[in-house]
Amino acid sequence: MKKRESNYELMRIIAMLMIVMGHFWGQSGYDEMATGISYIVGQFLGCGSRVAVNLFLFIGIWFMVESQIRAKRLLNLYFNVATITIPISLLVYIWGGQEGVLRGLFPILGNPLWFAVTYLALIAVSPWLNIAINKLSQNSLKKFVIVLFIIICFMSSIHSLKDNWLDTFSWFCFAYLLVGYYKKYVSTQCTINKNYLLLGGLLIYSFLVLLSTIQIPISKVALNYLSDYKSLPNLIISMCVFMFFSRLDIGSKEAINFVSSGAFSVYIFHQTPALINILWFKIFQCEYFFYYMGPIPYMLVVSGMVYCVGLFIDIMRRKYIEPVIIESRFYKFIEKRIDLFYENI
Repeated sequence: MKKRESNYELMRIIAMLMIVMGHFWGQSGYDEMATGISYIVGQFLGCGSRVAVNLFLFIGIWFMVESQIRAKRLLNLYFNVATITIPISLLVYIWGGQEGVLRGLFPILGNPLWFAVTYLALIAVSPWLNIAINKLSQNSLKKFVIVLFIIICFMSSIHSLKDNWLDTFSWFCFAYLLVGYYKKYVSTQCTINKNYLLLGGLLIYSFLVLLSTIQIPISKVALNYLSDYKSLPNLIISMCVFMFFSRLDIGSKEAINFVSSGAFSVYIFHQTPALINILWFKIFQCEYFFYYMGPIPYMLVVSGMVYCVGLFIDIMRRKYIEPVIIESRFYKFIEKRIDLFYENI
């Protein structure tokens, strides 16, 4: 069996850490409490979470493009969410918590995690998107991507679109076609030095972060661009970083692949609705440690700890829970039905 290359796995780890830091920065209140250099550094570390969303999405699409859908992919994603959000929500309820519990008890339908819900829908429609990528000529696919770019990305850059499910799903589908076009027609032809791509992305990102920290009218625009994964600046930054890592040759590193294997569970764990406030304010005591340790050191420490806990949960889930679910009659029945549905596409 061919070993998994670690360039995408390293990007997956970095992207998830960026997401955790972004959630910590905003949900703990540190973005409003920090001042001076701590605020600037915090903005630099915390405002990349929506860039990281695109990176995480692009990685998944890269491996989905031109691959045949299997029911196992859909079901495993659902049960990955369910086997984490349901137990956590139940524990919170038993301990007296109520906020967000009901949403966590109904994964996907309760929409406890917007990315997971939309990504599940993307997997479901991926066979039809693959048909567009494989059947359309290069020129036709290029024009189609450009039209979607103008409708979704360009328009959201001049007039912010709300983060509802429909525009999020539209963006995911656009990203699928964009990454599919890049993989099929551009990735092997691109001659731009990968280091220049990374540098360009970081410079644009740093410039927007700097603008967001200055009290001028345009600072709000810069912050909106950073917080909206659909905006043109965010897309440019995301693509630059993605292209850098896609061309990074580091071989296969078992340690990197192991750590990256639990990245999605890290997201599920720390964003389970019933746990969010408890995690930041009761478990990690963010208000106290803001003054005791300082905002930036504590953000880094907590983000690393959250990732480690999420990875541990994923290991336990895959070892003790997932095998039982996969071998159950219900799972096999649903798997067979879904595979039959997609069989003739």
